[in-house]
Amino acid sequence: MNTLGQKLKDVRMHYNLSADEFARKINLSTRTYNSYEYDERKPPVEFFFNLYNVYDVNLNWIIADDGDMFLMPKFEECEDEFTQKVENILRQKGLIK
Repeated sequence: MNTLGQKLKDVRMHYNLSADEFARKINLSTRTYNSYEYDERKPPVEFFFNLYNVYDVNLNWIIADDGDMFLMPKFEECEDEFTQKVENILRQKGLIK
Protein backbone atom coordinates (compact mmCIF):
# COMPACT_ATOMS: atom_id res chain seq x y z
CA MET A 1 0.00 0.00 0.00
CA ASN A 2 1.40 3.38 -1.02
CA THR A 3 1.67 6.23 1.43
CA LEU A 4 -0.56 9.26 1.12
CA GLY A 5 2.41 11.20 -0.22
CA GLN A 6 3.04 8.66 -2.99
CA LYS A 7 -0.63 8.71 -3.93
CA LEU A 8 -0.57 12.50 -4.13
CA LYS A 9 2.46 12.32 -6.38
CA ASP A 10 0.70 9.74 -8.57
CA VAL A 11 -2.28 12.06 -9.00
CA ARG A 12 -0.03 15.03 -9.74
CA MET A 13 1.98 13.06 -12.29
CA HIS A 14 -1.25 11.86 -13.95
CA TYR A 15 -2.08 15.51 -14.62
CA ASN A 16 1.54 16.21 -15.62
CA LEU A 17 1.78 19.15 -13.21
CA SER A 18 4.61 20.51 -11.15
CA ALA A 19 4.09 20.57 -7.40
CA ASP A 20 3.62 24.34 -7.64
CA GLU A 21 0.93 24.09 -10.34
CA PHE A 22 -0.85 21.28 -8.51
CA ALA A 23 -0.80 23.18 -5.21
CA ARG A 24 -2.05 26.45 -6.69
CA LYS A 25 -5.13 24.76 -8.15
CA ILE A 26 -6.15 23.61 -4.68
CA ASN A 27 -5.23 26.90 -3.00
CA LEU A 28 -2.11 25.71 -1.20
CA SER A 29 1.41 26.98 -1.05
CA THR A 30 3.97 24.74 -2.70
CA ARG A 31 5.71 24.33 0.64
CA THR A 32 2.54 23.07 2.34
CA TYR A 33 1.71 20.74 -0.53
CA ASN A 34 5.25 19.34 -0.57
CA SER A 35 5.01 18.60 3.14
CA TYR A 36 2.01 16.37 2.33
CA GLU A 37 3.62 14.75 -0.70
CA TYR A 38 6.79 13.98 1.28
CA ASP A 39 4.71 12.59 4.17
CA GLU A 40 6.09 15.21 6.56
CA ARG A 41 2.65 16.49 7.62
CA LYS A 42 -0.89 15.20 7.57
CA PRO A 43 -3.36 17.36 5.66
CA PRO A 44 -6.62 18.65 7.13
CA VAL A 45 -9.98 17.25 6.02
CA GLU A 46 -10.60 20.23 3.71
CA PHE A 47 -7.57 19.20 1.65
CA PHE A 48 -9.25 15.93 0.70
CA PHE A 49 -12.43 17.71 -0.37
CA ASN A 50 -10.32 19.99 -2.58
CA LEU A 51 -8.68 16.96 -4.20
CA TYR A 52 -12.12 15.57 -4.91
CA ASN A 53 -13.56 18.84 -6.24
CA VAL A 54 -10.60 19.92 -8.34
CA TYR A 55 -8.99 16.67 -9.47
CA ASP A 56 -11.88 14.13 -9.20
CA VAL A 57 -9.82 11.97 -6.85
CA ASN A 58 -11.71 9.05 -5.38
CA LEU A 59 -11.60 9.66 -1.63
CA ASN A 60 -12.00 5.94 -0.92
CA TRP A 61 -8.84 5.30 -2.92
CA ILE A 62 -6.72 8.02 -1.37
CA ILE A 63 -7.82 7.34 2.21
CA ALA A 64 -8.55 3.60 2.32
CA ASP A 65 -6.77 2.29 -0.79
CA ASP A 66 -10.11 1.08 -2.12
CA GLY A 67 -11.22 1.47 -5.74
CA ASP A 68 -9.73 3.44 -8.59
CA MET A 69 -7.72 6.64 -8.36
CA PHE A 70 -10.37 8.71 -10.11
CA LEU A 71 -14.13 8.76 -10.05
CA MET A 72 -16.11 8.18 -13.19
CA PRO A 73 -17.29 11.45 -14.70
CA LYS A 74 -20.88 12.40 -14.02
CA PHE A 75 -23.08 11.81 -17.05
CA GLU A 76 -24.03 15.49 -17.20
CA GLU A 77 -20.35 16.37 -17.61
CA CYS A 78 -19.90 14.18 -20.68
CA GLU A 79 -23.43 14.05 -22.09
CA ASP A 80 -22.69 16.22 -25.15
CA GLU A 81 -19.61 14.21 -26.09
CA PHE A 82 -21.47 10.93 -25.60
CA THR A 83 -24.43 12.13 -27.68
CA GLN A 84 -22.10 13.23 -30.49
CA LYS A 85 -20.34 9.85 -30.55
CA VAL A 86 -23.65 7.95 -30.66
CA GLU A 87 -24.92 10.17 -33.49
CA ASN A 88 -21.71 9.60 -35.47
CA ILE A 89 -22.02 5.83 -35.10
CA LEU A 90 -25.68 5.91 -36.14
CA ARG A 91 -24.81 8.04 -39.20
CA GLN A 92 -22.00 5.68 -40.20
CA LYS A 93 -24.41 2.76 -40.02
CA GLY A 94 -26.97 4.66 -42.08
CA LEU A 95 -29.53 4.64 -39.29
CA ILE A 96 -29.90 8.44 -39.21
CA LYS A 97 -29.18 11.26 -41.66
